[in-house]
Amino acid sequence: MDKEDFISKKPNFSVYIENCYRISYNSSKHTHAVFCITIKNKSSYRNTVLPKLEIDYIENGIIRTIKLSHDKNLFHKKYHSQIEKYDNNIRLEPKDIKYGWVIFQIPEILKIDALRDIE
Repeated sequence: MDKEDFISKKPNFSVYIENCYRISYNSSKHTHAVFCITIKNKSSYRNTVLPKLEIDYIENGIIRTIKLSHDKNLFHKKYHSQIEKYDNNIRLEPKDIKYGWVIFQIPEILKIDALRDIE
């Protein structure tokens, strides 16, 4: 295997955030962050992406990081029926581009004011 072939097999992605919202439903006490993202697989081979969200926050003067995983089951059947939702594992063909939405449940300790509210 030559160097060029080896490099083309390595995971190589571009991720673009198209839109984002903070959502709270009247029927639930939980808050969710929803992102519309485009993922481009630059590799010549299939790859899988596991969507994660890392949020830095300050607690008692200490910077902490919380890591959240996308869970397709968090989408509301009524409100999100018309959008393209990513599976929990996003599979991409070689040189593929996919567009869709991911959702994360935000723990109570965090308050995200930078995202727009929709209710």
